Amino acid sequence: MEQNLIKCPNCGADINSMTDKCPFCGFINPEGAEQKYMDNLEDVRKQLDVVDEEAADEYKKGIGQSVKVARNTVIVIVCLAALIGAIVLIHHMYRTFLYEKVYKIGEVKDTPEELAWQRSFFEELDGLYAEGKYDEMYQKYKEESKGHNVWSYERAPFLEMYSDYMSLKDTYLPLLNEGRLEKYTAQSMTALALRYYYEIYKDESYYAHVLNEDDLAYLDSIREDFILDIVYNRMGYSDEELEEAKKDIVGNMSFDWDKAYDLSDKNYKRYN
Repeated sequence: MEQNLIKCPNCGADINSMTDKCPFCGFINPEGAEQKYMDNLEDVRKQLDVVDEEAADEYKKGIGQSVKVARNTVIVIVCLAALIGAIVLIHHMYRTFLYEKVYKIGEVKDTPEELAWQRSFFEELDGLYAEGKYDEMYQKYKEESKGHNVWSYERAPFLEMYSDYMSLKDTYLPLLNEGRLEKYTAQSMTALALRYYYEIYKDESYYAHVLNEDDLAYLDSIREDFILDIVYNRMGYSDEELEEAKKDIVGNMSFDWDKAYDLSDKNYKRYN
């Protein structure tokens, strides 16, 4: 696969398009991470091919006794089951790793220094919020909040959903338009778009309860003007499909990232 320099969507540094993460800020590069994941799976498949070839060689050598045939057949079945299990385990561990790296923020102790930082930082965010400078607010939040506990900020839910919108607009939609939406990138795009689609509407959603009316109305306008176009027109989902998928993805009142990834894998080829 051709390797080019691209801009890290997190810090803006020039990085190799096939590296799995930015060497400067550690942000996961979807295209490179996808390739690394596929390479790992290919290694497992090669091991599977070796098992098949060894079994075939044994048969070619004329081992016809029923006991030996049965023994070798059992060995092959056990090896196949073990390797299939390894593929499933690698897939699960990979998704968990990416979720931990990209989405989950580690615990930060509220030391006096941390509390002082929070006070100052939250005041700056509040100033930008009051002026309606949401893009600047998002940029400051993204660039300066790493390594800090920002979940005590009263507008953290607003910024979380606004961050989903900005990631879709600035990172994933350009890749979709350029025809460079790799499978893992499609998984992430699908999850972010569907989380926004399901969460920013109706009273049963978590965000409908934690956001104030003005914030919810503003985020809903983004849903109507931007998110629905991606979900319906660019990814090709219908109301019926989304209602059916809703039972698995948000049926337990929390967003299931793995189920959203599965839906993306099922429909990846029709994304345009």
